[in-house]
Amino acid sequence: MTAWRFWARDELASEVEVETPRLASWMGKTHPDQVRLTTYLKDLVERLSPLPAGPRPLFLHMEIGVSDAQRLLTHNDLENYLTPLFGVRWLDPTRFVFVSATKHVGGASRIEVGYAAGPMSDTLSGWCTFSTQLDGGLSEKRRKLALRDEIAKSVQPLQPGPVEVRLAWHCSSKRNWTSLWKPTGDTMGPVLGATREAGFNPQDDRIVSLALHREIDDALGNSIRLAMWWRSQGAA
Repeated sequence: MTAWRFWARDELASEVEVETPRLASWMGKTHPDQVRLTTYLKDLVERLSPLPAGPRPLFLHMEIGVSDAQRLLTHNDLENYLTPLFGVRWLDPTRFVFVSATKHVGGASRIEVGYAAGPMSDTLSGWCTFSTQLDGGLSEKRRKLALRDEIAKSVQPLQPGPVEVRLAWHCSSKRNWTSLWKPTGDTMGPVLGATREAGFNPQDDRIVSLALHREIDDALGNSIRLAMWWRSQGAA
């Protein structure tokens, strides 16, 4: 089985400051939240365009400055800042193999885009880990439930406090890997704790450092290999 390898940030191509980072919205297109998000995305994509030319894979990194220390671990889910940046109207997800975000109290928010280096091996000593292979995606509830149950059988929950998470997927080049981010994170309740028992409600706003990695393996067809690594911040 193919070993897990990871990308790193290499040559920087562009960097933009973000005055007010916006989270994903599931409201209708005329709702004020969705209108503000669309305006925000149009501005960001314009300032980040054009993407670096050529076949080399890209990275995107986002830093989020949180003004209120009491909200650092609540209501600022990093994946919900990242996912809206990608799509038909926005950034092309096929160009990116490494997407990451961090959040901290104070300071400016910014986005960097550039060329990714790798993939390279890393033992990730000191991290807890889980990996599996799925015969399809995670769009169906039953698949997410099965994955969450599998994780719960083999891991211990983290103590309260800030968390670092790394997620990686091996998948076909035909698969939109950004569609895997949220459903994979939704299954991490056994690691992060959950806000309530019903549904998928992991305490993923505890995550202060999130790294997402993709490696293409067309031999997998419709299957997906995924892996998770996590540790309390400062555990290194």
